[in-house]
Amino acid sequence: GGSEIDGPALYRLMNFMSPAYPVGAFSYSSGIEWAVEAGDISDAGSLRDWIETMARAGSIFCDAVLFVHAHNAASGNLRRRLSEIAELAAALAGCKERFLETTAQGAAFMQVTRTTWPCAALAQLAVESAVDAYLQRDKGLCQYVKQNETAINTAQRELDEMAYELLAKEQPMAIDLRFILAVIKINGDLERIGDQSMGLSRRTRDIIKTEEVELPVDYSAMGEFAGRMIRTAIQSLLEGDARLADTVREMDDEIDRMNRRAHADLLKLIQEKPMYTQQAMNGLMVSRSLERIADHASNIATDVIFWIRGADVRHQLSLSMD
Repeated sequence: GGSEIDGPALYRLMNFMSPAYPVGAFSYSSGIEWAVEAGDISDAGSLRDWIETMARAGSIFCDAVLFVHAHNAASGNLRRRLSEIAELAAALAGCKERFLETTAQGAAFMQVTRTTWPCAALAQLAVESAVDAYLQRDKGLCQYVKQNETAINTAQRELDEMAYELLAKEQPMAIDLRFILAVIKINGDLERIGDQSMGLSRRTRDIIKTEEVELPVDYSAMGEFAGRMIRTAIQSLLEGDARLADTVREMDDEIDRMNRRAHADLLKLIQEKPMYTQQAMNGLMVSRSLERIADHASNIATDVIFWIRGADVRHQLSLSMD
């Protein structure tokens, strides 16, 4: 016997295998509409019998067999075998509508999910490069961050257009609608992470012109922590894992504490050594930008929770009140 799938993993599998994800439900779902109209399905018992028959001897069974073989081929990195299974699945489509359902669903799923990757990867790279540029006082990295921000903006526009087109054409509902809305909002947060990284780059250009001073703030740790929050938030989106998203929101308390400590230490430096006020003020803005980047990662996690659970947790108070 096979091992039992845990709750979150099973829920993610059900989301991704839904014929309504992410393009909305089709009107031809294995003929259930006709079965209802013909009177074959009239109550809970007849619906259960119909589903059982389809699962044992109908198209649902065929889909399950194809899915198992496709999963095994993908797990074994057997690309030729996977291609053959895909061709067989297309050939087994019983009608034009069934073929359209298969191809449109698969194409939309891959397009939306894959397009989220570039923007997320670019945003994460922007943060890492901006922090490195600040720590190393590197003009070349500042220029790289600027070029990267242009790429983020382009990716944002493309993904937004794709999401709006899906909303207009497919009119998704329930969890599918929440997914599209979450992607649009997450896309905006990724773009703002790019903007904040540009802000860090500008702070670096400013600080290069001044005397180098060792500030009492661990910007490397703050940058690494903010980057980890972004990675975890995106992982929660791609895996449909609300519990993982919960951990990102909890991490936000720590970056807030880091920011408060940085502000206190830098204000103390200004009081004790006013000749370094410019450098300290610059450092205050860097700390604030990293805290804002972490806030955007927390926003992404919040939108993942909304997608999966249908719960709006945006205005829940932080547990950290110190």
